[in-house]
Amino acid sequence: MDLGAQRRVTCFGRTTFALLLAPTALAATACGGPEWQDMPSAMLSKDERTLTVELTFKRPENDKKQCQQVTERKVEESASQVVIGVQVQDDCPRPSKPTIAIGYVRRVTLHLKQPLGGRIVLENVHHRRVRIYRSPDGS
Repeated sequence: MDLGAQRRVTCFGRTTFALLLAPTALAATACGGPEWQDMPSAMLSKDERTLTVELTFKRPENDKKQCQQVTERKVEESASQVVIGVQVQDDCPRPSKPTIAIGYVRRVTLHLKQPLGGRIVLENVHHRRVRIYRSPDGS
């Protein structure tokens, strides 16, 4: 499994967790500061003005010691494409030896000024195309 695959778990439409091996670990980032995340897919809302991406974090959202935070969201729109990005800061303590960790899926929304229409979506890390799924419930 490549490092990018270890960093993310995609499971739209269900709340779940994933078992991953640390210390290469969960969602996010290396030491030293916030990093932009790879996003292979996103869910498009019915009105085509909201993209939702899923990232895997080390702790649940209601954890009082939340050590991973979304620090920036980026949406750049043109007539032919939309470039999106989510930056995450990881201040979690690093384990001293490899352990099994639980990853918690976090949904991050990105708002578009105009409906997506026929435009392509790229992620801002490697400018790879993001696979777009339509919300099954229309939300």
